Amino acid sequence: MQNIGVDYRHECIRGPADPGSALRAGNRRQATVITASSRKSMYEGPRWRSLRGSIAQGDVVGSYSGSSHRGHGFLLSEDTFTNIDVSGTFNTNVYGINPRGEMVGFYADNSGTAHGFLLKGDTFTQINVPGARETNVFGIKPRGDVVGLYVDSNSNLHGFLLRKGTLAIIDVPGATLTAASGINPQGDIVESYDSSSGVMAFC
Repeated sequence: MQNIGVDYRHECIRGPADPGSALRAGNRRQATVITASSRKSMYEGPRWRSLRGSIAQGDVVGSYSGSSHRGHGFLLSEDTFTNIDVSGTFNTNVYGINPRGEMVGFYADNSGTAHGFLLKGDTFTQINVPGARETNVFGIKPRGDVVGLYVDSNSNLHGFLLRKGTLAIIDVPGATLTAASGINPQGDIVESYDSSSGVMAFC
């Protein structure tokens, strides 16, 4: 991977007062805030379920867990439910899907270390930021650009954009951590960051 600098304009969107809020969508016109109270219904019953991403065609991806406490990713397309599991791993999370049906997310290996992945058809491709302890991938653009976060050797969190093998690190100035959690077709990136005061915001 080639590593380059990136010059993005960071535009803050303050979330509601609920400390459990999370901004999930990459399109600013269709951005959705999921609060802790609205997430409650996802955890009712013997299995928890979490919806992570969707596309205009109606396909939805997410993750769930059964009684074994192993996490599984899933794709729901036209009422057809498909399990998404990286073979030989303990936990698979699917976070994003694009109109071509390419999915991204991350999985935990047997030691608990997180690795990002891209799923094209039946082929998983591992995504690891060079030198990182862990990599999580959260979003994918229609043309294949992916965004996420990684943990460096000092346990600091940074956002990243991976485009055609070129890696761009994304850090909000003055933030103690940055995560790139979504990207829309125009290339706008949704970020979450933590300032020195500990207040979470969305950009």
